[in-house]
Amino acid sequence: MAFSAVAAPDYAVAPRTGLSATHGFSQGLARVRGTSRYGFLDLQGRYVVEPEYDKAGDFHDGLAPVGNFKRSEVGMRWGYVDRQGKRVIDLKYAEAREFSEGLAAVKTRDGDWQFIDTDGQPVLDVDPRWHGVDADNPNLHHPLGNFHDGWLRIVDERGGSNFVNRDGHRLRDEPYPAAAPFSDGLAVVSTQATPVSRPEGDNELSRIYDSLPGPTPKTYQWAVIDTEGEIRFTIADDMERVGPFIDGRAKFYRDGRWGIIDDRGEVVVPARYEHKPRGYGDRVTMFAVDGERSDNSDGYIEVLDRDGQRIARIPFLDDEGRFMIDAKHVFHEGLLGVELARGLNEGKDFERLGWGFMDTHGRMVIEPQFYSVGHFSEGHAFASPMNSGTTGILRNPLRGQSEDHAG
Repeated sequence: MAFSAVAAPDYAVAPRTGLSATHGFSQGLARVRGTSRYGFLDLQGRYVVEPEYDKAGDFHDGLAPVGNFKRSEVGMRWGYVDRQGKRVIDLKYAEAREFSEGLAAVKTRDGDWQFIDTDGQPVLDVDPRWHGVDADNPNLHHPLGNFHDGWLRIVDERGGSNFVNRDGHRLRDEPYPAAAPFSDGLAVVSTQATPVSRPEGDNELSRIYDSLPGPTPKTYQWAVIDTEGEIRFTIADDMERVGPFIDGRAKFYRDGRWGIIDDRGEVVVPARYEHKPRGYGDRVTMFAVDGERSDNSDGYIEVLDRDGQRIARIPFLDDEGRFMIDAKHVFHEGLLGVELARGLNEGKDFERLGWGFMDTHGRMVIEPQFYSVGHFSEGHAFASPMNSGTTGILRNPLRGQSEDHAG
């Protein structure tokens, strides 16, 4: 199988100097770094927010966090700009997160966290104990996250896991021993934690058990709940590392192999893959499969649809001698960034061909020719041609974009 391109690059914005550390488009704007500072470009390559910030996040809910080093103080000061480039919330926070579901976590100069709305008004104060370590699972640390499906995962005052809504109400009175954040309307939680029985007698195993630091080891029973706190299904004891759910599908680990389940707990892809799925996007997932040769040139990527049916088996080495040496983790808008090279163990000079874009059937839609690429979002992706020192904005040929070229 050859990686034969079916389309040449179509630039919405021709490559130019002065752009680096590029990110995908979000709400029509992309966070980019000019010569040294961050700003935001529109789809025509014009600065809507000039590169005048030392740090920045992406746009969500119409706002993006931006920050500058405060030379008269220690650390950063953060605020928010809107999509017209206006600073609508002053640079007054020690930290600021991106918005999610109309709320963003910010840290005041006093070191307290709170959630604000898009008007900058405080909505929910954060108890310092809400992000920490579970009492029943000391290896599980909960950083302060964002709201997902209306709920924020917390560690409560008893050291257990719970969820609060924007009004501060908890999902349930009794905390879970452990929990993951909600995604796709579902969350993986532990419904029971049982202490591991001490081995009987005065043998080496018993002495090792007695010497273990921290709380008594426990085994966990896991389940998947919905946003009402109702159990959707229980997770089998031999099934591990379940979630997160995306478009009704989630990875799981069993007996040393990975597979996929649906949102009812039914196995869609049996646990037969040695490597964790590279990602889930555009309703497909990918598994890397090792070959038998020492250089893995007979390995491949298997692309599956959401029902577990194989869409394509994409070889690492094609019949033109081009080898896939790297790839992005998820398809975006039908395309996956991949990097190809020649000369693998052929007694020839190694030649890096660059990054290009491949569709879900393994066809190279845009030939490898870039030093680096981003992922496609909102019909566009950043790409830096090889040996040019420039960066441009590509249109997605699968989306049939028809905007006029910009310089």
